[in-house]
Amino acid sequence: MSHEQPLNLGSPSSQPTNLPEMQESRRCFLRWLVHGLNTLVGVLLGFPVVCYLLGGRQRSGDSQGFRRVARLSDILQGGQISQSTGKRIYEVAVRDTRRDAWMIYPNEVLGRVWLVYDPKAALPANGQQAFEPGQALKAFTSICPHLGCSISYHAESDRFLCPCHTGTFDISGERVSGPPPRAMDWLEVRLVRDPDSPGQNPDYFVEVKYQTFWPEKAERIPKT
Repeated sequence: MSHEQPLNLGSPSSQPTNLPEMQESRRCFLRWLVHGLNTLVGVLLGFPVVCYLLGGRQRSGDSQGFRRVARLSDILQGGQISQSTGKRIYEVAVRDTRRDAWMIYPNEVLGRVWLVYDPKAALPANGQQAFEPGQALKAFTSICPHLGCSISYHAESDRFLCPCHTGTFDISGERVSGPPPRAMDWLEVRLVRDPDSPGQNPDYFVEVKYQTFWPEKAERIPKT
């Protein structure tokens, strides 16, 4: 009779005795992994918000809210000429970078502005020195103070016209007829000399402080 040799599976004393410690280590690692992932998600979600808030602080102090919209030479060369006054009328778009939680929209159009420049007002008078060019420049928002429609310039009548309710304004922005309760809303505007332009024939950057105003009010009340 043959006898098979029994298979030695090892004594209980040869089995690992640190199984509870290993299980606890795994649980600890999983806890740290979950906490780490939660922290990472929180950082990813919060980072755009922080950037937006910090960017808003920087934008609010950007040259006191003035935005560069054109050059004086653009108005003189490309603007329409008022037949009654000789003033140059030029429309520009005011652009800025808009941000939300995730996206950045460069060159977003905030609104449109009518620039009115009077070359005669910048000429020397009675032998005096020439006026500052900025004294001859006016800026008006294209938003009608009636119901917010867009105002356009009509060279035939030499008037600014709101097509929605036929409100009309003269070249100075004063109301001529129609339902608008006030004149066109003017904006702060300034000229900043281009340092690269020739000294004998300088050019200027046109900068506008863009604002919107409450419609249907007799007074000019800013929204922002």
